[in-house]
Amino acid sequence: MNEHPINPYVTKNLPVFAPDLSVKEAVEKLSVKQKRWGSLDYIFMTVGKKLKGFISIEELIAADRSASLEQVMQTEIASVVLGSDKERAVILAIRQNIYSVPVIDDEGSFVGVVEPHNLLKILHEENTEDFLTSAGVLLPKERIIDTLKYRTLQLVRLRLPWLILGLAGGMLATTIVSFFEGTLEKQLTLAFFIPIIVYMSDAVGTQTETLFIRSLSMRAVNMPKYLAKEIFVGLNIGAIIGILLFGFSYAWLRSLEIALIVSLAMFANISIAMVIATVIPYSLFKLKKDPALGSGPFATVIQDIVSLLIYFTVAVVILSLAK
Repeated sequence: MNEHPINPYVTKNLPVFAPDLSVKEAVEKLSVKQKRWGSLDYIFMTVGKKLKGFISIEELIAADRSASLEQVMQTEIASVVLGSDKERAVILAIRQNIYSVPVIDDEGSFVGVVEPHNLLKILHEENTEDFLTSAGVLLPKERIIDTLKYRTLQLVRLRLPWLILGLAGGMLATTIVSFFEGTLEKQLTLAFFIPIIVYMSDAVGTQTETLFIRSLSMRAVNMPKYLAKEIFVGLNIGAIIGILLFGFSYAWLRSLEIALIVSLAMFANISIAMVIATVIPYSLFKLKKDPALGSGPFATVIQDIVSLLIYFTVAVVILSLAK
């Protein structure tokens, strides 16, 4: 069963006429019954409850009064099925550049439309839910309104598991740093760059996840092509950031070894961050989970661990070659 059905957002009291009605007759019917309509953005033409076409009010008024509705109506109809996820209506409105989305039932009969104000409401709710889910405050199947009514202990129960996951990742990251204690003793200045290495990897990952989840919600994604493009983008961004960091670190410390370590590690981390930030949400999507979860603590923990491993591995290799 769908967790967020479109049903509550459907307006059913609409101007629905037969296609053989003239434009003049349609305008007269609208003027007589104007106050009764729940929506007056479009009028719809049906035959045996099946939607055959529609026309906007502006186009209707400008049309030849002697023409039939069938002659002036648009017949290319994009619609959503009653009971489907509410987000489908928003996606369809954006794709088709329409501001009211027709809704049909399982038998194909016309039911009503999702109006502009409801499309905006759905979009706001979806964005808020994704934000709260990614922050570990809202579970994928929970509604915002229910969460706002939670008591203190319920909110603790919701938020604590994600924070414990982050704590576990932090402990693991600390353990990784301790493994390279000998390297840090030889080059203490390496510790200065840990925050920037970790931060930039997380920042690039979050940015990539946000763009990918938005693309995933808007259209079907060709994953191999999309991933190849992200890798290429990551290599370019990584190279630019790496060169900038090389210049800064060399000017500051006058050490070619340190400059090479931090710049190469930054280049590798940013490039790999693009892959991680794309693969995790896509994997969740294929597992029928909310992709917004991929932008939360789970991906951040993985990225932090990978960043530190790459940083110290590069450091060990370059320092051993410099001996």
